Amino acid sequence: MKKPKTLFKTRLLITSIFTLQNLELVMVGSLLLLGWIYLLRLNLIDLTNQLFIALAQAFKAGQLNLLGNPNFIDLVYYHGKIFTAHPPLPGLILVPLVYLFKNFSNQGYLFPFLNFLNFYLFYRLLKTVKTLKTNDVLWLCLAFFLASPYLFVGSFPIAWNSLLAITFLLSALLEFCTRKRSLVLGSLLALASLCRFNLFLVGIYLVADFWFEEGELKAKFKKIWRLSLPLVVVIITMFVYDWARFGDPLQTGNIYLSFASYAMPHGLFGLEYTPANLFSSLIKPPTFQLSSPFVIPPESGIGILFVSPYLLYLIKGRYSDRESKFLWGIIGVLALPILLWFSSGGSQFSFRFALDFLPFIFILLARSFKKGLPLAFKGIILVSVFCDWFLFYQYVLNLSG
Repeated sequence: MKKPKTLFKTRLLITSIFTLQNLELVMVGSLLLLGWIYLLRLNLIDLTNQLFIALAQAFKAGQLNLLGNPNFIDLVYYHGKIFTAHPPLPGLILVPLVYLFKNFSNQGYLFPFLNFLNFYLFYRLLKTVKTLKTNDVLWLCLAFFLASPYLFVGSFPIAWNSLLAITFLLSALLEFCTRKRSLVLGSLLALASLCRFNLFLVGIYLVADFWFEEGELKAKFKKIWRLSLPLVVVIITMFVYDWARFGDPLQTGNIYLSFASYAMPHGLFGLEYTPANLFSSLIKPPTFQLSSPFVIPPESGIGILFVSPYLLYLIKGRYSDRESKFLWGIIGVLALPILLWFSSGGSQFSFRFALDFLPFIFILLARSFKKGLPLAFKGIILVSVFCDWFLFYQYVLNLSG
């Protein structure tokens, strides 16, 4: 009499394991794992320059200029010395490793850990959107990490500063959506700004949110002050750093870049650069040819609407609430200087500067799905992942010669 009951329970267990939802979870999880392994392989192959290792070695020697005669991209030549225009934190973080390990020569060794940390932070961030189930969150993680400009930033050591910036930015956004401690929030955003300086503009969004939330005026000022203090420290730090290097607190060194004479006909910022940046960032297609592999990515990158077509679902969303308006506002604030900038990003798989505001876009996207992700949306993500992997593989082959 007990055998039929046992058999029934066994069948019930097998049926519950192989439900559509669980199979979907296994598939998405497997793709994420395979993607992480593929990125890990690229992290350990030095196909690009190790600029921030050189910066760490300079800091170790007590110098602000790079030592020797480095042959990197984006070098700044000033009064017989060679600098980088990047903020100092990506180099400072590597100093202990340069001290401890004399042969430490690839900043890519740290990428697997940061990629895993970024996945955890992004997953936790999306879990704050109450309308999303776990499977929905994993689908969006799949899209962000394996079908967006993050694919390039999470792969190549040259993007060390951008990878660090997204780590601190995701940490700040998670803090904002959970505990919302203003001093911690400001500190995390300050660290992000010391990797990509324009990220301090996110402070505008945070200050506006604190100002318009309910509460006493005194409490609001206290929160805003605590939030702003680390950002003020960062701005002063950058002023001192640039004054020590170039004798001018407002000079980041970009005008002294080796290619400045022909790359900046209208200065660092200009409306004249906007059409080219809009084309490169949004709709620049891959290159088609008659011979195999028939489709290849240009070295300057593919437009984000080709790499991440699922973002077109933003058109269907409704954004009348205050939070959505604030999110669109900060996206605009972050995108404006990028569109006015003289460069669209150089060698890249897709428009990597978009990572400054892409987390905010994903929050908007996640909030727009009130009843979970539709099947068509998941299908577009899946197709995007496989197409992007194919194109990214071609991109890597082209770089490696």
